[in-house]
Amino acid sequence: QPVAVDLFSGAGGLAEGLLQSGVDVVAAVELHPQAGLTHAFNHPGTEVLVGDIRDLDLGHLESGVRRRTGSSRVD
Repeated sequence: QPVAVDLFSGAGGLAEGLLQSGVDVVAAVELHPQAGLTHAFNHPGTEVLVGDIRDLDLGHLESGVRRRTGSSRVD
């Protein structure tokens, strides 16, 4: 199963489509807190990081991917 990270994720519409297509969306990044909260509610198994993507700590993103998959590999 392919693994993806959803950037500029909003409330999780793209993630829902990817999940329905067989892609495991393990993490998401969203700037706006309300949209991030909605995404987290709609996709409780996804690590949702709220904040400016330019300030994203890649180590934090990598650890979120590892928690879900046991690897840092993203397709």
